[in-house]
Amino acid sequence: MPEAAIVSYGSSPYEKRGGHGTVWHLVAAIRACLERAGVSPADVDGLALTSFSYPPGNVTTLAEHLSLRLRWAEQGAFGGASGVIALGHAVELVRLGRIRCALVVAGDAFTTESHDRLLESFSPAIASELGAHGFGGANGILAPIQTWHAHRYGTRRDQLGRLCVPLREHALLNPNALFREPLTL
Repeated sequence: MPEAAIVSYGSSPYEKRGGHGTVWHLVAAIRACLERAGVSPADVDGLALTSFSYPPGNVTTLAEHLSLRLRWAEQGAFGGASGVIALGHAVELVRLGRIRCALVVAGDAFTTESHDRLLESFSPAIASELGAHGFGGANGILAPIQTWHAHRYGTRRDQLGRLCVPLREHALLNPNALFREPLTL
């Protein structure tokens, strides 16, 4: 049974005020990943895509755009967890011998306005029940859960900080990292 391995990653520069569209960012990240890995697009037979701003395009249209011949394609539909879920699926398919090389891609190109429009239309429950109270997006939804967890289990801010510091150290290895200052406790 073949072993699966993550051999590369790619990213595109962060743009706060628009500039390039979603396809440009996806293709830039894919090119960087393939170049870093020394892999040709002809070697890629699996593709997973998660993007809220790519519609009406999807994983199939991205594969066509890149001239990929796929044995597996997956359109992420699990929000922020889609990339991790797709990575797990790709690993299993490599182990089973169904694919040899997969790209797991996620990306969006939002302006503040387009992001707000997405959040307003993302879920009726979020818009009507949470939005009316100032909770928008993942942070507004997850913050009360984290507060409950901290109260119930005694989680302290310094414990969360010990998670954040090494995550930032690792992120700084990426030349496209948005935040460039190291964190300390």
